[in-house]
Amino acid sequence: MEKQRKNWGKIIFGVLLFVAFMSGAMPVKAAVKLSETDIVLLLGEGGKDTCSLEVSGAKKGDMILFSSKDEAVAVVDKSGKITAVSPGSTTIICTITDTSGKKTRKKATVRVYDNIKSISLGLKKTKPNALFKNKTYQLSYTCKTAAGANKNTGNYIYYEVLTRKGKTTANAWVELSGKFTAKKCATYIVYAYVFQDEGAYQNWANNREKYKDSILAKDEITLTVTTKNYKKTERKVGNYSINLPEGYEITTQETSKDCTLFLVQVKNSNGYAISNIQVMSDQVDEAEDVELLAAALSSTYTKESLQESWKLAYNAKKATVKNLNMQSSMRGEQEIFKISYELTLKNIVIPTEEGSKIKIDRMDFVNTIYTWYDGKTHRSIVVTDALESLQPNITEVAAQMFEF
Repeated sequence: MEKQRKNWGKIIFGVLLFVAFMSGAMPVKAAVKLSETDIVLLLGEGGKDTCSLEVSGAKKGDMILFSSKDEAVAVVDKSGKITAVSPGSTTIICTITDTSGKKTRKKATVRVYDNIKSISLGLKKTKPNALFKNKTYQLSYTCKTAAGANKNTGNYIYYEVLTRKGKTTANAWVELSGKFTAKKCATYIVYAYVFQDEGAYQNWANNREKYKDSILAKDEITLTVTTKNYKKTERKVGNYSINLPEGYEITTQETSKDCTLFLVQVKNSNGYAISNIQVMSDQVDEAEDVELLAAALSSTYTKESLQESWKLAYNAKKATVKNLNMQSSMRGEQEIFKISYELTLKNIVIPTEEGSKIKIDRMDFVNTIYTWYDGKTHRSIVVTDALESLQPNITEVAAQMFEF
């Protein structure tokens, strides 16, 4: 009988407990949680340098307060929005105080990474147009980060090597460490792309167009690989001091008080100049207006006039000019006009001094004209590049001479 009473007592207590729970007399409090507890922010990158924390499980009337242990790394406002300040790590503390005064604390770790915003490529211990095949050279770079530092703090840098015409090649490569090697003489363009991490790079590598915004910064450098030394005995022509590679020579020169003119040429095995740099510097009474210069160039360098003049100059049956382009750029405070175009000559007949004739079926050139006025001096530089296997390429020689 006693045992029966105890069993009934347990049943009645269970029923009362169930009724109390269902009526809300003994509520079960939901756990308070933060939407994120491990946060990575990217300094200076819009959309990724902030994060908003949300609190779940808090009751109406509870007071919520956010704070940062290190506001030099990241700050947080009263709504839970976290903003990156500088590279480093800190803890965001969320304190929830209920109506009875009881406090609950939740924490989130925030890591702030720096970002390279600009990068500039260079080459250690040698000049970019004086490289040798089958030898390794170390690329260098300077950078500026979002935090204002000049040091890479963990960003991923990917190097890519293309030919001068923008095609991929197996003849040259760059290791992740920035070591460049080429097994064939040529002019190469090395690109450096900066990504937040290797994962961002892999996404871009799989779909460059879709993930093009993953590139934080980029730069390029042109490297000329040759079997010959670039520098030769220094030559002085007027105000110019020139170092020329083997095979390049100054064939004509004229200097006077008001004018300097010289021609740098490369000749083929027949003794014919296949590429050249023509430099002319002459005094004018007063500086011309740059707009007048642009107008004069536009009227002089037309496709039709160029084709006709080249056809006559080389006694060619056909001359074709394409990709004619004119643009201006600043070098320091000096505005320089650049005209470039591609030229094809066919069925060329060139008379020699001995009275014979040289016949050439076809020649392809890239011509570039640089011209500007500085004070009282008009300067004009014409680069004719025959696109043959010249090492270094004559365009690279011109760039070396005049820093274009």
